[in-house]
Amino acid sequence: MRYLIPAVLFCLAMAACAAPAPRTAAPPVTPSAAARSGYDAASLERGRAIYLTACVRCHRARLVGDYSAAQWRDVLPVMARKSRLTAAQERDVTAYVLTLRAAGTPQADHAAGAVQ
Repeated sequence: MRYLIPAVLFCLAMAACAAPAPRTAAPPVTPSAAARSGYDAASLERGRAIYLTACVRCHRARLVGDYSAAQWRDVLPVMARKSRLTAAQERDVTAYVLTLRAAGTPQADHAAGAVQ
């Protein structure tokens, strides 16, 4: 019994190490995706930071692939008003989400039937 608890803890720790890393809801934008998007890298990084802070105040951050680009264009203005984002912040977060969507990241690709 004395060795049972440490053995179980060791097995749990090893299992946790072997588990695949979870997908992040807000991955950084790759330089190539940023270049294709037409937005500057600083704007995209600001958008990512806003997404990670303002969006998760009220709910979990959604995977970009949860919505089509058209749905994001409808959802983001409503959420920006609720979060009291400035116009510049709304542009940055919209640029970030739409750039990921267009880049075909795994987060964008997982939505069945999503518009690319």
